[in-house]
Amino acid sequence: MIFKTWYDLFKTAFNRTKSQNLTMSLSRQIFNVIKNNFKKDTGTTLKVDNRCNLFLRIEYVGNRDLYGKNFFVNAFGNYSKGKLIQTLPAIHFDVSFNNKFSALDFPKLHYKLYDAVRHELWHYWQYLDPNYVLTDNEAPIYNGDTISDYTELRNHIVSEQEIVSYISGLVFSAQKQRKPFSVVLNESLDDLFFENNISTKQKVLSSAIGREAETIISNIKNTVISRAQQLYPDTRLT
Repeated sequence: MIFKTWYDLFKTAFNRTKSQNLTMSLSRQIFNVIKNNFKKDTGTTLKVDNRCNLFLRIEYVGNRDLYGKNFFVNAFGNYSKGKLIQTLPAIHFDVSFNNKFSALDFPKLHYKLYDAVRHELWHYWQYLDPNYVLTDNEAPIYNGDTISDYTELRNHIVSEQEIVSYISGLVFSAQKQRKPFSVVLNESLDDLFFENNISTKQKVLSSAIGREAETIISNIKNTVISRAQQLYPDTRLT
């Protein structure tokens, strides 16, 4: 691996040490708040460091569907570097549960928190990098056309601002689950594209747009694994 600047070296070293500890600590704190407030609405503020907080909001939605799952984690951050408007960086976690959620879902939730926390921390490291040009990284805009939506999601995942964060979250979760990275990547893409529903996946891939959909997903896999090999050469990828 070739380091272009001292900050590249710093990020890599930090990624291997303090970042792992911080990811574990924040994930554990979030998990404990959820476990101690089972199926209740609540929220709290957690400290990332002296300049950044993590704002946690937990919502119990009763019998509402959560994209075919029993819980849904929506994580995002505010990392403004604007000259006119300066805001403190912040990470937000909105975690929703429906009435199908049970203690059996806790392991899956824990691994999802590892992924999401590590993902957002990497965006925060980008913010801290004085040489990194942060752009407005808006969420994908969907219009209801499956291939257009898949293309929009693909472009978001493999964008330069998103791909490293995406990989770092999955790598950490894979390590904790003791699974190959490629397996966790496939699980993530099945979640993002098919809501982890095998029937939905089969329906899409066997339809008239199936080949095009497969090409888009395959492009993501190839791009992500290629980049992961550069970033984590010692990690079991397949």
